[in-house]
Amino acid sequence: MNKRGFTLMEVLAVLMLLAVVASLSIPGIRAVRYEIKNGQAKVAAKKMVEGIKYFRQMTRGGTVNSFGSDGFDPNSLENIEEEECEGGMNTGIPGREISVGIRQLFACGYLSPKDFRGVPYKFYYVAIPSSPDAPAIPADKQQGDIVLMVLGQDGAGPRYAHDKYAIYIDDRMEPIEYEVED
Repeated sequence: MNKRGFTLMEVLAVLMLLAVVASLSIPGIRAVRYEIKNGQAKVAAKKMVEGIKYFRQMTRGGTVNSFGSDGFDPNSLENIEEEECEGGMNTGIPGREISVGIRQLFACGYLSPKDFRGVPYKFYYVAIPSSPDAPAIPADKQQGDIVLMVLGQDGAGPRYAHDKYAIYIDDRMEPIEYEVED
């Protein structure tokens, strides 16, 4: 007699094996995804500092306003392409007081929205972190003036939650990672 097909027991054994393999691999896949998002946040933070420095150089001392105590959420860039660049931002006229908000840096091309979309972190532009959400920077981690602080939001992963982990970018463009100790 020629047997065709699989028995119910064989199918159930294969499904059970697949379920075990899947249950073991999902946490690893999530961890890799969070590491990728964290890497994207570091790159985006460095690009933001570069954009701010380039703006200051082009305007010969123009300033970027603080992002406020709530920080800058990159997911708020939906209609940034529709905003117009304020006139005179690229003139570089000495002595002219130029002060802009972070959205103007995107509108004028100093920063690209594509570098920040989908990054589950908030950015804080500070000399020293002053946000109530910000963990204190330990003295041994401070290497230069802190220019930018990056804190994880929903989607960053449990290891990178805003109350457990922070990235600081100092004036030398060096990222300083810090895990908050309980």
